[in-house]
Amino acid sequence: MKGTIQACENTIGAGNLLVSKKNNECPIRLEPHTHLLLFGGAPLPEERHIHWNFVASEKETIQAARQKWKARQFPKVPGDETYVPLP
Repeated sequence: MKGTIQACENTIGAGNLLVSKKNNECPIRLEPHTHLLLFGGAPLPEERHIHWNFVASEKETIQAARQKWKARQFPKVPGDETYVPLP
């Protein structure tokens, strides 16, 4: 998101994420020059697990990704040699 929005009685600034728990409505007011992505729909039927940048339906998949990240086995972004340690 770029800019500022008023949504579900909250002020959300650039670079943030808002997850609305309201099923039917969440009034949104955009400030001038604001850009945002808006997603919606029914919840996924399976439980989701989240750790840092990893999301999966199985906890074991996240554990494997954590180990792979620590071992630096993910492909590098071309031209970027930085490494962000797992929190």
